[in-house]
Amino acid sequence: TLGLRTTWDADLAYMLQPALAAYEHERLTGRPCGVGNDDFQDAIRRAVPAGHCFKGFPTCFAHLHPARMLAALERGDLSADVLDTAGDHVRHALRVRVFPYAEDVCACWVMLAVRYRSR
Repeated sequence: TLGLRTTWDADLAYMLQPALAAYEHERLTGRPCGVGNDDFQDAIRRAVPAGHCFKGFPTCFAHLHPARMLAALERGDLSADVLDTAGDHVRHALRVRVFPYAEDVCACWVMLAVRYRSR
């Protein structure tokens, strides 16, 4: 840890919700969900100010154990890149969506994102 304060962006987190639904649709059907993808990208473009960058990392877990999820996110190169982003005007976002299925099966999608001023 760098001892830096993390600032969370609730509006950006809200905008990640349609992406998680699309990822689950693609996981189930094997086909990309074209509905809403353009809207999602437009919303992200509007939310990220000029001169800023956006990075996002979605992943799916087959369990509901937050400590195990966080440990996996900290170990992953791409997710760690999002978590460890440092710089000016950094705002992180987190969105989780659980898709319950029969027999106590679930798909728990977690998306980490960050927007920050590019250098």
